[in-house]
Amino acid sequence: MRYLLTGCLLILTCGVVLAQSEEWKTTTRIEMRYRNEQRYNKDFDSSRPDHTDENLFRLRIGALFENPKRDFAFLFQPQLAADETEARTAFHQLYGEWRPTGMKRMQIRLGRQELTFGDERLIGRLDWVNTGRSFDGAKITYGSGGLTSSLFATQLGNAPVKASRPKLYGLYHTLRVRGAHTVDFYGLYKADRISGVRQHVYTFGTRSARSAPQGIGYTAEGAFQFGTRGSRSIEAWAIHTDAVYTFAAAWKPRVLVEYNAASGGNPDDSNRIRTFDQLFPTNHSKYGYIDYQGWKNMRNLRLGVSASPRPNVTVAVDHHWFWLMHAQEAWFGSGGGANTGTGGKVLRDPTGAAGKNVGTELDLLASYSYSKTLSLEAGYARFMPGSFVRQVNNGRADHSDWFYVQARWRQ
Repeated sequence: MRYLLTGCLLILTCGVVLAQSEEWKTTTRIEMRYRNEQRYNKDFDSSRPDHTDENLFRLRIGALFENPKRDFAFLFQPQLAADETEARTAFHQLYGEWRPTGMKRMQIRLGRQELTFGDERLIGRLDWVNTGRSFDGAKITYGSGGLTSSLFATQLGNAPVKASRPKLYGLYHTLRVRGAHTVDFYGLYKADRISGVRQHVYTFGTRSARSAPQGIGYTAEGAFQFGTRGSRSIEAWAIHTDAVYTFAAAWKPRVLVEYNAASGGNPDDSNRIRTFDQLFPTNHSKYGYIDYQGWKNMRNLRLGVSASPRPNVTVAVDHHWFWLMHAQEAWFGSGGGANTGTGGKVLRDPTGAAGKNVGTELDLLASYSYSKTLSLEAGYARFMPGSFVRQVNNGRADHSDWFYVQARWRQ
């Protein structure tokens, strides 16, 4: 708590000092968020009650100080993230930003900062999680014409779980082809230790996307990985594709078809690792709101519809089907770890005899923008396990339910 109070005092002091100078502009940013989550039967065994009831609160108080004449800015953003058991304080973001003289197209940012690229399937700010995610390091962004390039060298900063502090380097290009059509090209490098073993993961990929207020929009992304973990080589891949059609009607109804896949492999293979590393994604809402699926050893088909019966109201219904890509590998959750069942047993069949049918999920969502500063949300999800879960979970494959309500105030 003392770090949060110190940060707030520092922001206030800097604001008072800088306000005396006509060269500086100060913008205050405040966010308060509360969410209640109810989860039932996460281990898919209704004979062992495991209901969880979480109350999550987050407060971010930030201030952006800008000097347009000198092309310099810096941001302070301390954060308090609390639940029933603990309250964590940290600087979510704390950086300085500068545009070199005579190079208005270049921006240099140093310090703790969020990184977001594309749909955040590989690098994102993880905003759904109470603590969020940010990185410590440097990022240089250069824009010319329709091309924007970002070069960064960072390591994991503020994050919910930090068994280690992996380093992340990358070069990400976004080319605006025409209107709302963009094409991305990227190369990423992650260095980390897994149980004391050095890991080097290189990821190269491309993404093409077109958004449209009416008619057809789409996204397609593919990534390939190679590298080493100790003496083992890495060879993995992942793809995403979707198509969205928005009707020219008062409620703006939308229909979505989406397919995702990511490679897997036998983890007992002493020579190769073929399971895709999803790096640092924002997975919530990507592969089911209940968060039982990550972009690893998977195939996923999604069908969805949504509409806005009023300008400030949105409702959506999604249905997902899930399968394993490789039958001998585990089933991985949104955070990247293997899912567990009865008694904490890892849901994996080393023989592959349990098959690949993981299950299906139904999601119901609604959001309401009460005002420019206050928004309300509610959602429900039911996961219905398939034959794979039944066979590896001691014959138990009972459905799991999840429900949430959330209020967010931002200024």
